[in-house]
Amino acid sequence: MSDDGLTLEIDYTNHRGDRAWRTVRGVRLVYGVSEYHGLGYRCMIEGHADDRDGAIRSFDLDSIHQWRHPSLPVGAAKIMGELLLREIPQADPDA
Repeated sequence: MSDDGLTLEIDYTNHRGDRAWRTVRGVRLVYGVSEYHGLGYRCMIEGHADDRDGAIRSFDLDSIHQWRHPSLPVGAAKIMGELLLREIPQADPDA
């Protein structure tokens, strides 16, 4: 994964329940399985985490409370967060 791209600061709770702000660089959105966040496929962001010497880590979107983007106004980042973190309604199979 390239170190280029989007940088986000996220308020995140990990699988142990530890909550902290983390900086993640080279962020990309992924859909996959994580051994730390239960069974099944999850939407996650993946990138180089500053709290782990730049190691690539995955962060479950359901565990991100809020985020900041260093070059966006606070209001714009809040709107982006609300759009990405909202629950997607399930399709009605009878429709």
